Amino acid sequence: MERWKELRGKKILIYGVGKIAAGLIEELSDFKIVGILDRVHFEGTLSKIPILTWDDIHEGTADAIILGALKKNYKTIYDRIQYRCTALGITVYGENGRNLDQEYQLKYMDNVQMEYFEKNEDQLKSLIDEYEAISFDLFDTLIMRKTLEPVDLFDLVQDRIKRKGVAITDFKKKRRTAEIQSRDGDINKIYDNLRMLTGISESDSALIMQEEIECEKECLLPRRAMVEIMNDAIKKGKTVSIISDMYLPASVLEPILKNMEICGYRKLYVSCEYGSAKGSQLFQIYKQEVGCARCLHIGDNPNSDVAAPRKFGIDSYEIKSALELLKMSSLRKLLVCSNGNNNQIALGLILAELLNNPFALYHTSGFVPIRSYTLLAKLFAGPTALVYLQNLARAIQKRPYEGILFSARDGYLFKKLYEMWYEPDCAVPAIYFLTSRKLCLAATLDSDTAISDLSRWFPDPEKLRAFFREVVKEDFPGDLKLKEHSAVMKEHYKTYAKKLSIDWKKTYLFCDLNSSGTAHYALNQIFSTDLDGFYLCRKESYGKRELKVVSVYDEKEGQDFSAVVDLLETIFTSQAPSVSAIDGEGQPVYAQEKRTKQELEMVEEAQNAIMEYIQQYAKLKGLEHMIGSKLPEVILGLFNSVKYEGETAFLSDLKHVDDLSQTRTSILK
Repeated sequence: MERWKELRGKKILIYGVGKIAAGLIEELSDFKIVGILDRVHFEGTLSKIPILTWDDIHEGTADAIILGALKKNYKTIYDRIQYRCTALGITVYGENGRNLDQEYQLKYMDNVQMEYFEKNEDQLKSLIDEYEAISFDLFDTLIMRKTLEPVDLFDLVQDRIKRKGVAITDFKKKRRTAEIQSRDGDINKIYDNLRMLTGISESDSALIMQEEIECEKECLLPRRAMVEIMNDAIKKGKTVSIISDMYLPASVLEPILKNMEICGYRKLYVSCEYGSAKGSQLFQIYKQEVGCARCLHIGDNPNSDVAAPRKFGIDSYEIKSALELLKMSSLRKLLVCSNGNNNQIALGLILAELLNNPFALYHTSGFVPIRSYTLLAKLFAGPTALVYLQNLARAIQKRPYEGILFSARDGYLFKKLYEMWYEPDCAVPAIYFLTSRKLCLAATLDSDTAISDLSRWFPDPEKLRAFFREVVKEDFPGDLKLKEHSAVMKEHYKTYAKKLSIDWKKTYLFCDLNSSGTAHYALNQIFSTDLDGFYLCRKESYGKRELKVVSVYDEKEGQDFSAVVDLLETIFTSQAPSVSAIDGEGQPVYAQEKRTKQELEMVEEAQNAIMEYIQQYAKLKGLEHMIGSKLPEVILGLFNSVKYEGETAFLSDLKHVDDLSQTRTSILK
């Protein structure tokens, strides 16, 4: 017991349900064991201690987890659970009492992982040339889900059946238990077991099963590089088959594959139709049928796709799933934010694009390459836009606003997203409101105090006059003229607002991205009722004046966000130039466009990718299911942990120009 003395009084989890785990429970009978975790079993008990899932574990639930496993399996299990344990503050121990965090956490990757970075498509195609029969695993090899882990699908199914009036407590646990009890049976057998476990009717069972199949279809997409390799093997006259441990029969899977243009293979072997998994006799059945002397199997699972075929004289080749690639990559820190199904879906949608190709990390040493505007947007801007939109929806529920002002230019995309997803339901109209710090300051210089405040931007009086000269397009001698021109600008601004049907006396919410409130405060001098503010990140206050602002992040929390705000402003912005003035007819006067054609193309493609990302999340999960604000913050903190190549290579030379101070800042810090 000496090895466990530091865990005395601590809350402990045991990982595993086998003999070693049972022995640990007996040994630590007078310790505080709060639950059991297992990769396969999701419910039940072991020695009267409840089996939990990661969904049941929250910060403070446990202080430590002990692996009830053989020492040779420690590293595999540790790699699987370390990110969740890190996020929850849980220390990982081996059954031998060793602190595995101290042993493994600081290690980037082992030699086997480093060797994987030398694999590419051409090498695999050349290897295939040496064999007569080629078999491919299906899930995470030829196809993948838009979820981080397979069981995330069951959370989606639960959401859908609940909306249809069928509620099953702990559906994911019950569904998993029914699958285990089916002993490699098909989905019909699983749902027979589910009926017995839950007492649901046959009609409800049929409805849920159909929802699961439909949800599976919506979540699946091809791993394009692997499908191309399969097609290449077919063209070369190889005998190509697909072998899968799966409960969906071929009659369900084949139409799904055909829809993804995966065809031309000889046969699909599915474990549920043979009553035998790959680790049992499925490979033997396959080899007897193909009758080839030289067979090669390709798949992602080290056990069922690499070790299992070799037992039957079939050579094997391992590729990595998107999740395993993430664990090996420079973005592995993202998994610290993988708790909760909403975050898992948000991450899964990113991986579906980012690491769809199992050879994406070839010759990268693990640094993820970002070669397209689409990848750039879906990784860094998609989750940020999603968390902004979801928190905005929450903010407008708390007060009866009569309109939402999305400020130019950062609010351009958010206005489109809001109209697409929220305006029809909440009936609060959205207005894209042309503004800039330059314009707002110029329209509110009606006092010595305001002019003094402006001097913090332009301490040199000549630069102050030059600034105002640019706005009003004429010269003037001093402060009195400033006030007169400012009054004219304010009237012009009111004319512009009237054209937008803005009533200065109504209650509006002013939406900005990353702001200290300069424009917001200035607008409060024009509106009869002070504007509430909603920001993604609030920087230091404007002078010492208070503004009523709700922000997703404050400056301290949003440090990672602030570090890449120039990129986000570049992506979220309108394709129109910044507004510098409003004329007497209430028409905007735009500054000269300084962005290149390439930059504007990036904006358009990136915004389309963001809208697609949010649309996919909404379709799978529903926007009412909020992701955690920590996820985008961690993502943005990894901005300099990737390689910018191809389309995005120009970012290294791109400068962000501040419309007020005209300072130029490198996008890549």
